[in-house]
Amino acid sequence: MKFKSLFLSLIFLVIIILIGCAPQQQTKAPETSSIEKTTSPEIKQTKDDFGCFPPDCSSIQDPYGKQQCEDWKAGKAVQWPPDCSLTTKESCIKLCEAEKKNNLQGLQNFPDSNRQQPNGEISQQNYQQERDCGISGISKDENPDNVDIYISDFGKHRLIRMDDMGGTGWVSFGSFGVGVNQFNNPLWGDIGPDGKIYIPDMRNDRIVRIDDITGKGWVTYGVSGSTAAGRYALGPASVGKFVEVLAVGLDSKGRIYIVNGAYNRVVRIDDMTGAGWTTFGSQGNDGAGGSGVNQFNGIKGLAIDAQDRIYVTDKNNYRVVRFDDMTGKGWTTFGSKGAGVGQFADDIGQISFDNEGKIYIADEHNNRIVRIDDMTGKGWMEFHGAGNDTLALPQAVAVTSTGRIYIVESRNNRVTRIDDMTGKGWKVYGLCRELGQEDDPLRENPYQMSAPKGILVLEK
Repeated sequence: MKFKSLFLSLIFLVIIILIGCAPQQQTKAPETSSIEKTTSPEIKQTKDDFGCFPPDCSSIQDPYGKQQCEDWKAGKAVQWPPDCSLTTKESCIKLCEAEKKNNLQGLQNFPDSNRQQPNGEISQQNYQQERDCGISGISKDENPDNVDIYISDFGKHRLIRMDDMGGTGWVSFGSFGVGVNQFNNPLWGDIGPDGKIYIPDMRNDRIVRIDDITGKGWVTYGVSGSTAAGRYALGPASVGKFVEVLAVGLDSKGRIYIVNGAYNRVVRIDDMTGAGWTTFGSQGNDGAGGSGVNQFNGIKGLAIDAQDRIYVTDKNNYRVVRFDDMTGKGWTTFGSKGAGVGQFADDIGQISFDNEGKIYIADEHNNRIVRIDDMTGKGWMEFHGAGNDTLALPQAVAVTSTGRIYIVESRNNRVTRIDDMTGKGWKVYGLCRELGQEDDPLRENPYQMSAPKGILVLEK
């Protein structure tokens, strides 16, 4: 019995030794500590572009910012982090440091606009770069065009010019009113071959021409065609009268084309005296439009191509229209209602052309820019935005000789630039969110745009 017990003990000892000598397999610990992998709402960071919110949304005083934070925590796409204390990546760290240093939360008071910012103060340029939605980073415009960028700042009744997408050379001109150097909702304009700037002054029912951004050479043309009964109670569609001037363009001879929105017509004049007044399109005391040949229903945008053909956006007919001259010769339309290929939503905006004659259209309520080769719709391409950062009410588009595309978004209150229709080279300038009510402090920031609606790019 003792022998048997000794034998069993010996076998047991051998087994233990063999087990101890066998190669050991490492058991991998579960990856539960990774921030990227966690599902905890307190540190959720699945959207790298929007990982700058604080863990506690209640710390954000701004109601809009608080809602954005809560939406982000819920996994919804947001377009601008109003606050930042979650320093988990370099761009967020820099943003947070800038906010602490300069007390920035949309409340910073900047000096008056000029081309040289005072030493020791954060410039509006840097401020905007800190607030560029986290898409293009916080760096300068490393590859600027040699251009002047003009923006019609609709809600603040002014014209803005800057040299590049970093905001260099920012200067603004205009204020609210009816007098000299004043606007009431400026829209899509044009620049003549001599560099003079033509601006539709929408609710002043006139066009304005200035020599430069200082307002030198100020001259206007047009008077209101509304009656005493109200703004949209139209009087006779007589010479020199407008209701809602929505767009202006120039042909190769310097003649001026004007969209007279409420009357659903295009007006052409030879110069700012009104000489050569000619109209085309639906007219009449009630401004009623139509959908047939030579008719418009909600005419809005306008552009003149290299052949002096006239293009307009006919928003309530969901189409783009082209005609050769003011007789309506060559009448051609493209588009129908919808969100697919060959379709547009209402409020189609500005039109532009590239060096190849391709047509770029701001399809506002579909939140996209569309490019077509010609009026057949051939070569349809569309651009909605970069990644999670989508366009929001793009109103206008301009294209440079190099093919770069500039877009203004009225809801995002910004300018967007891309190298081509793939979205390559995405760069934004602006605070990238919709303004709140009248008490929103960002409304008082001189560098914050309010519903920009027009853009012109003048190559130097």
